[in-house]
Amino acid sequence: GIFLLLQGCQYAQGYGIARPMNADQLVQWIANPQSMKDNLRIWRRYGYDSEALPWLYALCEHNAWINDLKNFIDNIKPTPPEISADLCYFGKWLHEKPFHAYSAKAWFRKFETLHKHLHRLAKELLDYRMRESNESLHARMEAIETLHQEMVKSIFLHIRQEIKRTLPKAS
Repeated sequence: GIFLLLQGCQYAQGYGIARPMNADQLVQWIANPQSMKDNLRIWRRYGYDSEALPWLYALCEHNAWINDLKNFIDNIKPTPPEISADLCYFGKWLHEKPFHAYSAKAWFRKFETLHKHLHRLAKELLDYRMRESNESLHARMEAIETLHQEMVKSIFLHIRQEIKRTLPKAS
């Protein structure tokens, strides 16, 4: 599931994580500590460990943010995603407990800088939305996606070097 999300696939069918369930059952399933233990056991089988998982979740959140921004620019979604770097899910993740231990490290500050720059570009994109042609907006969106991929690759490199696990290569 994580690999598919990181590749931009937000929808999948199968029993890889759990059987299909309705929204009420999903809330209960997420709240059940055994669900996470079962998933950790599966992820460890593929080389992930609990230290890598917060990074993978954070990347999945930012992939979803990029998709939401693109869908807003393409008029598929009526509202833009959260533009504040500190209030989007990825920004919140960066300031939560699992990441506090890293805040003084240079590689972590690089991620923060890239993330904030992405949000500045997204704010500019939204500011220009009413004044520019679709081609110009799409060129700006491509620049944001390119920077996002740079951030994803940097985080995967960090995970490989610092956490020393074999993870899928960033594309």
